[in-house]
Amino acid sequence: MNILRVKTLISMILTLFMAAAFCSRCWAEESSYQASTIVFAKDGGGLALTIKGNMSPTFTTYQLFDPLRVIIDIANASFAESLHLPIEVNQAPVAKISGSVLAEKQPVIAKLEVLLSSDSQYTVKRNGNDITLVFSADKTEKNEAPPAPATAAPEPKMVPELKNSPGRPEIYDLKIGKEAGQVTVLLVADGPIQEFTKVALAKGDGRPDRMYIDIPGVKAPALDRKMKVGAGGVSQIRISDRAEGARFVFDSSMDKLFAFSVAPAPEGLLVSIGDGDTEAAPQETVKAPESDLVSKILASSKEEPRKKPSSSKPSPKAGNGDEFAEAGYNREKISVDFYKTNLHNVFRLMGEVGGYNIVIDESVSGVLTLSLREVPWDFLLDVILNLKSLQKVERYNTIVISAKDKGFVWPEKPINEKEDFLVETPSQEMGVEISKQLNQPPAVLEAKRIIQQGNSLAKEGKFKEALGLYQSALDKWPDNADLAKRMAGMCLVDLGYNQAAVDYAKKALAINGHDPEAALQAAVGLANMRQPEARLYFEKAISTSKPSRSALLSYAGFQEENENYTGAIATLTKFTELYSASLETMIARARIFDKQGNSDLAVKEYKSIMYSGYDLAPDLAQYIKGRIALANKQ
Repeated sequence: MNILRVKTLISMILTLFMAAAFCSRCWAEESSYQASTIVFAKDGGGLALTIKGNMSPTFTTYQLFDPLRVIIDIANASFAESLHLPIEVNQAPVAKISGSVLAEKQPVIAKLEVLLSSDSQYTVKRNGNDITLVFSADKTEKNEAPPAPATAAPEPKMVPELKNSPGRPEIYDLKIGKEAGQVTVLLVADGPIQEFTKVALAKGDGRPDRMYIDIPGVKAPALDRKMKVGAGGVSQIRISDRAEGARFVFDSSMDKLFAFSVAPAPEGLLVSIGDGDTEAAPQETVKAPESDLVSKILASSKEEPRKKPSSSKPSPKAGNGDEFAEAGYNREKISVDFYKTNLHNVFRLMGEVGGYNIVIDESVSGVLTLSLREVPWDFLLDVILNLKSLQKVERYNTIVISAKDKGFVWPEKPINEKEDFLVETPSQEMGVEISKQLNQPPAVLEAKRIIQQGNSLAKEGKFKEALGLYQSALDKWPDNADLAKRMAGMCLVDLGYNQAAVDYAKKALAINGHDPEAALQAAVGLANMRQPEARLYFEKAISTSKPSRSALLSYAGFQEENENYTGAIATLTKFTELYSASLETMIARARIFDKQGNSDLAVKEYKSIMYSGYDLAPDLAQYIKGRIALANKQ
């Protein structure tokens, strides 16, 4: 009988174990996104690619350069065995799709890289279980409309495609000469470059006026992909390898395109640039320059060797044409599309793009939905920090991200030698005061002696010891509301004991239920612990005819933290009515408008801050200029 029971018990355990394992596997499969296939389709002259999956995905999309590619990071995801990567697409503008699984990341990330053969506008959206990436009709630079008649240029001639071969010529250096507002650029090769195409393009799609030169049958692997110029109306030179050769793009830093000429040189190809009007016929062949000019460029350039770009990839400041640069944001520009993306993954991306080490405090949490195109990554970082009320500390190539104070103003009554708040103010009639002292109970007199000892310890910064003495005094003098508030303030400001601060503040309120200072202390302590009860105490703290500044600012911060943006604006408005606007309230209003998605009101507030005359911290002024630049760009 016992053997039968044992067998039955073992059978039940095995059954439960197998069921649990099966359910665990099923749960894992159901809670993990699996990309099974990628479908391509024409979309209004463009190309759409759809990633098919088994559940609603959480993903991040962003664009990187050199090589030009769009990245899709899918959280908690994997690739089905039926999806064979990489895929050679070769349908403009998509050249190739590759994928990898970052198993060491938490959560696991399935990364798809869509390599582009040319720059193209794109949109990304989630359709049920699928992710669809749509590239608009080809708007590569060679097909873009020419600029206005004043700077018009004929369509470039088409050059035959030349395959990359071991014998392909190489442009192995780029020499820049600057003199009297003129710039000369020598593309250095083993001999003269006779065949090339040059095209002038008008500004559009967030890009400046520019000129590019296509040189067929060459490669330029040794050159930096971006080179700063900052003279002659040229902000930078961008270089990209193409199937048929190499492209050199010259970006203008002015409101118009610079004048230029291009001609073969004994050592390669010479580009002469000035800040005048654009040449009328950019495809016209010019006589080869005299050798002494080329020699001068080569000689001068040897004195200033090119430097490798830093890991953070600063983007050249583009004179009058780049408001971001003028605002102080000069890092590499990127395009991102975050959809309910974990903040830790967002900051991981920022670290990868910017070349920084990123340390994220455990208090940082939440998700982000945000889409921005062609903005400096350091501006993007500031936008995210501002929206999520976070702060950064940057030091030694490392950025530390942590939660910042949401505007709470801690009530604090510093101890000083001229004040002993626990002893009654001396009366002018000393006889009455002496009689009053003699009539006090012995317990109160002993409590005052202990309080003075506690005050001495607090002055020395020994707050824990002082709190212990204050507690002894409160036991002897339990109806001393001022002492209870002093203890609450010490717990909040000096010790970080939120629950203890709330308890002492409630003791003070039990003695005087209409004390706004004690109500504020209780509210702040509860808010620090994310307790919804804090709202009741904030309401009590501002219920007087003229609430304190700290009560109004703290309540507005609490309302913003809890996404009660309408209430926060109303509280800040009340502050302005009572005390007039301050820099702190103006910044808070702008930040809240941004969180509400009300960009017009946010920008209006930011402009008011810039014109207010307040002495702004450099990083704040930089952020506001960048935010206004973003609005102007849109």
